[in-house]
Amino acid sequence: MTQSHWVFFNFKNKVMQKLKGYFKREKGVISGIASTETPDRDGESIKQDGWDLKNFLNNPVIMASHKYSEFPIGRATGLAIVDSKLKFRMVLSKATQTARDASALIKEGILNSFSVGFIPRTRDEKDSKIISKAELLEISLVSVPANPEAIITAKKFKNNELAKDLIKTSSELRKKKDGKAGSGRNKVDVDVKLLKKITGHLQELCSDVNRKDGVKK
Repeated sequence: MTQSHWVFFNFKNKVMQKLKGYFKREKGVISGIASTETPDRDGESIKQDGWDLKNFLNNPVIMASHKYSEFPIGRATGLAIVDSKLKFRMVLSKATQTARDASALIKEGILNSFSVGFIPRTRDEKDSKIISKAELLEISLVSVPANPEAIITAKKFKNNELAKDLIKTSSELRKKKDGKAGSGRNKVDVDVKLLKKITGHLQELCSDVNRKDGVKK
């Protein structure tokens, strides 16, 4: 094995554990916008700097279509108001059929919208359609949102597949290093192809992790 391959293997061994941790941590995590100041289909607008999030943060539930009589389907994390938008990350549960159905619909690109359940506390004196202060109760996955801007902005399912592919490829490379598969020049040719595959996927992973989407972890 050439010196460049040894350098690569040393680097690979250091990053693989991080990738495995990333795979477990990010699985099923979805980024989205819960609310904006754009008037909804009822003509109402919520001032984003007027959100009271205290009670919600103690019980950050994601519901299915505001059905309070049913159990939540997930939880919200990383809630933050960025550029007059209430952004968050959603972690779906696997405990109920409703949650599993929601996950499948999101993966297929069919379910893509959110809606907020809230209590209006204060309205603008000049325009009652503007809610200046409101308490957030819950965030729901819905088929048709009141606010068309309340949508999923990123899904981590694709990145999970990339991480899984990296881990699988790492195992293949290790077998070749130990002489368990291939030999001579053909082995080196295959290693180079796998190296290109890994570095390409790694670049995509790093680009996504470093992308500033305004959501705090």
